[in-house]
Amino acid sequence: MADICISYRRADSQAITGRIFDRLIANYGKDSIFIDIDHIPAGTDFRQYLAKTLLQASVLLVVVGPKWLGAGKSGPDRIHDEADPVRVEVETALRNGLAIIPVLIGSRKMPSPNQLPESLKEFVYLNAVTVDPGVDFDHHMQRLITNIDAILAAKRKPAARTPAAQSVSARRNTTTARPIRVSGERPRPAAPDSRERRIPAADKAPSRPVDRAKESSGLDPAKRKGKGFLSRLPPRLRIPLVAGATLVGVALLVFAFFALNAPDKGPGSASASVSSGAPADGANKRGKCSVEGFSLDLRNCR
Repeated sequence: MADICISYRRADSQAITGRIFDRLIANYGKDSIFIDIDHIPAGTDFRQYLAKTLLQASVLLVVVGPKWLGAGKSGPDRIHDEADPVRVEVETALRNGLAIIPVLIGSRKMPSPNQLPESLKEFVYLNAVTVDPGVDFDHHMQRLITNIDAILAAKRKPAARTPAAQSVSARRNTTTARPIRVSGERPRPAAPDSRERRIPAADKAPSRPVDRAKESSGLDPAKRKGKGFLSRLPPRLRIPLVAGATLVGVALLVFAFFALNAPDKGPGSASASVSSGAPADGANKRGKCSVEGFSLDLRNCR
């Protein structure tokens, strides 16, 4: 079916409508344009045919010339006649929400509301496009085609997903279903295994502070008792403590060594040496070590 329909009054704008029709065919193709002269079969109710055609179209171009109202010689304008084809076309398009572009020929302006029947009141408020049959015809037609393209593109976007494509997409979503994660919502934990359900609830109690300490240090408190005192200290205190203990131990050993090897100068030492019959000086020379300052002389030591 045609995407673009042209509504016009033959006594008003047949010549300029033919030029518009030819330009649209060159741009969209003949099958995309509907004009009542060539498409309504003989013996067909034009109202039903127009209604069916307009329901499947995308845009209706209403060519408005100087005699578009169809002024009669003695009676009212033809636009007030319910059987007027132009009125039927515009009424059907308005009733079904079809996009309508009024095409004003030359210096023609939109009719006023009091010139139209009640069913066509909304038509006067539609934004129109002017097409001058003179030197500006090409420029005006290009602007009209640009507006038609925008309407066709807007209608084809929601129609791109056909029912068949939607069913295929639904099957794909079913086979590769993924959990939809809402922003700000934490993911739910996976269902526990059947083996985990047999574990008593007491085993799943929250960890105590001792357990946290065990986890942070990596060792059980019972196992840490066999590691000694240093294992309980923080690493940053172990080295200073070991160094200090080593210095104290060395100092105690030196003090003990000096205390044991110092010469005995008491009054009982001389008498003891005399009573034993051995000379005191010789004993001192053979059995004692001399200390001069901080240097240790081991020549006289046994």
